[in-house]
Amino acid sequence: MVAAVCGVLGGAGALLGVGLILSSAAGPESGDPHGYVRIFGAMIMILSGPFLLIGLLALLPPRMSRWLSRVTLVIVLVFLGLLFTQLW
Repeated sequence: MVAAVCGVLGGAGALLGVGLILSSAAGPESGDPHGYVRIFGAMIMILSGPFLLIGLLALLPPRMSRWLSRVTLVIVLVFLGLLFTQLW
């Protein structure tokens, strides 16, 4: 039960962070002139990503969790790389 709550909260936070960053990048320039939405969106994504990973890994059987942890780590690193390139 705790793993499911961690997974749901982590997923919601990660989606919120990605949504903030994408809305700031694709929205009008006057909506975020200093880039604070991108900064806080990246912080939300970084802080909620481990909760999503822990929740997913705890809910799956051990043979699938090893494979999922590798795939999820690559996906998280790619997203963080893209987020940091958006911050510059």
